[in-house]
Amino acid sequence: MKRKNFNMPTLDDLEIPQASSKKKNRPTKARSLPEVALDLLPGKERQRADAGAEKMSHRQVEIMKPKRSQKKNRPASGRKHGSAGRARKATFSRFKLSVDGRRRLSFMSIIVAVLVIVIIVGSNLLSHNAFAVYLDGRHMGYIPIDVELESETFHNQAVAMLEAGGASVLVDQRVTIRATRASRGDIVPRLNMAGTLSRNFTYRVLLRAIYVNGDFEALVRTDECAEEVARMLKEPFETVNTVHSEFVDRWDVRVETIDMEDANILTPVGAFERLDRPTVYRHAHVVQSNENLGVIATRFNTTSERIAQDNNITLQTIIRPGDVLYVQTTRPLLSVRTVDELESEETIPISTEVRYDPDVPENAPREIIQQGQEGRRQVIHRITRIDGIEVSNETMPGQIITPDVTHIVVEGTGPTQSLFEWRPAS
Repeated sequence: MKRKNFNMPTLDDLEIPQASSKKKNRPTKARSLPEVALDLLPGKERQRADAGAEKMSHRQVEIMKPKRSQKKNRPASGRKHGSAGRARKATFSRFKLSVDGRRRLSFMSIIVAVLVIVIIVGSNLLSHNAFAVYLDGRHMGYIPIDVELESETFHNQAVAMLEAGGASVLVDQRVTIRATRASRGDIVPRLNMAGTLSRNFTYRVLLRAIYVNGDFEALVRTDECAEEVARMLKEPFETVNTVHSEFVDRWDVRVETIDMEDANILTPVGAFERLDRPTVYRHAHVVQSNENLGVIATRFNTTSERIAQDNNITLQTIIRPGDVLYVQTTRPLLSVRTVDELESEETIPISTEVRYDPDVPENAPREIIQQGQEGRRQVIHRITRIDGIEVSNETMPGQIITPDVTHIVVEGTGPTQSLFEWRPAS
């Protein structure tokens, strides 16, 4: 089939129709020349033109793009369908992003990827091994790594800083550490982290309550404070020879959790002043030999008149060993028993040993074989006192300083002879 020759009309031969306006008294818009030319082409030639339009540049598509109405999103020509409209729409969507735009986007993507890699590698190079510290699961920071450090050890260090104020505490929270990596700027010294933990702890204060014979007397911070109070109470009754001292009354120090707002915490001096107060008591004393009212009054630090008044007797009343007298006197709230040991020396007497010899006449004088000598030994006097009053005195032998030498003599048991006839054996 022969192809018909088709001569493209010139601009002078074309009559450009104007689009009719639906509304009255409204000017119509003139269509562009390329749009009119595409409408006048036969079917095959229009397809070729559409195919050529796909190869046009973005600038050419913009020229051929039909102008749209400002109020309606459709071509001003009013045509909704058609091959030419679909071709122009497809061509425009394909060339929406130009080749230069795609190149710029690829270049920016490469730059972003490189930056991400640099950041990741740099963070690994700048980070260091560290321990992450957690308080009941809450992250608190980082400390330098230490292979020997354990969670329990670091927890105790933080609690020790909290107890530096004097009172023991009971912390209900737990500190845990985990190995990780962190930047140098985020890692803090272990001592600083322990201080941070101590400020974030929730704790209860453990104080020491002093009880005397079951009655509460004072409240101090630590066991050391309680020991200092006990030492101050015992000190007036101790001497340089005291080897042991203890309270006669029951002394208890109990650990108790006290509300800090309501607690009246005393210093060792304040607790001593509260406990060092006299109390009046009645003592039953059994009269010993060589004792009278004056001796008993001196022993219990009172007067004879007071003893006579308490027992309904007079000063002239004769008291005998075995009688019971009630002595009312004052003593400290805590009675102190002390044991003193005094050392002295005494002489060991000479012991004599007599050896009997039947070969020596009975009337012969004794012969000294070994001259005796006195020895020296140490004696310990153990004196027990209660509140300074002596209640017992024991003497115990101690170490021998110089042993004694036994005096040895020989005494004859033989027949009596004249002194002029007897001769000692040579």
